[in-house]
Amino acid sequence: GTITVNATQVELNAGTINASTGGPGGAGVIHINATDRIALTNRAIIASASENLLSDAQGNGGTITLHAPQINISGGALISSSTTGPGNAGDVVLETQSLIMSGIGTQGGRVITNTQGPGQGGNTTVQGLEGPESAAEVVQLTHGSLLLAQTIGGLTGEEGNAGSIHVQAATLVLDGFSQLSTAAEDSAGGAGTVIVDATDSVHLSGGSSITSNSAGASFGQAGDITITSPTIGLKGASFISTSTEFVGNAGNIALHTQALSLTESSQLTSNSGPQLFPEFPSGAAGSVTIQNQGSPSQSVLIDGAGSGIFT
Repeated sequence: GTITVNATQVELNAGTINASTGGPGGAGVIHINATDRIALTNRAIIASASENLLSDAQGNGGTITLHAPQINISGGALISSSTTGPGNAGDVVLETQSLIMSGIGTQGGRVITNTQGPGQGGNTTVQGLEGPESAAEVVQLTHGSLLLAQTIGGLTGEEGNAGSIHVQAATLVLDGFSQLSTAAEDSAGGAGTVIVDATDSVHLSGGSSITSNSAGASFGQAGDITITSPTIGLKGASFISTSTEFVGNAGNIALHTQALSLTESSQLTSNSGPQLFPEFPSGAAGSVTIQNQGSPSQSVLIDGAGSGIFT
């Protein structure tokens, strides 16, 4: 059934909220609404699952929605939406003014959507309190925090596509090996798209990344990455990349910006890996495009050994 929580503050410290289905009926929706703050800490879990691998049951996972002015996900806490059968995984929607994902070392917060069956993976959306088309003020990921949408092969050979990631914010900050990523791992399905709409700036540092990959023996494509922001800056060996290791093509990278800087060995890359099997030619690398909305960018700075744009 549906799980609904309405409160001033909601805190999960190593606790769990779970809605799942193993039959034809859908999993319940999880909706958590706080007028002040939602905090997940110490490996707390909010999860929705469609677990139908060994049956023809079509039950879908339920949508997970968190709505609060402040959302904090830290210390290995996890929001998870998954499917292992024909039912689709539910979407994850975070509506907030401030999303902070952090931790200690590389034990940050995690939001993961996943399919290992024919069902489609869920989409992840970060947006403002007014819903679609509104933007959060700040989205900040540190300490190895992760937004990940993936499709993983090996169970059915008929895996669905991974979901997409869409972040709408004034400012997006990734630091300390944090990631926005869509991925296909040995899967028949493709990786989803990554879209970032930031009205102020996008900053990546400390080895952080925005990626879409088709890895291993994946037949699916990697997804496209589209980032729109007046200022986009990468430093400290950070990178934005798409790649393929098998027959699927790597996705395209499009940066719509007035000013781009790549410093301290930071890179934009789209790669086609070595051919794994002679009978399966490798997919093509994607294109990399940098321009403002409808006009040339004003400034593109590439500074330092190892910094650059590569395909």
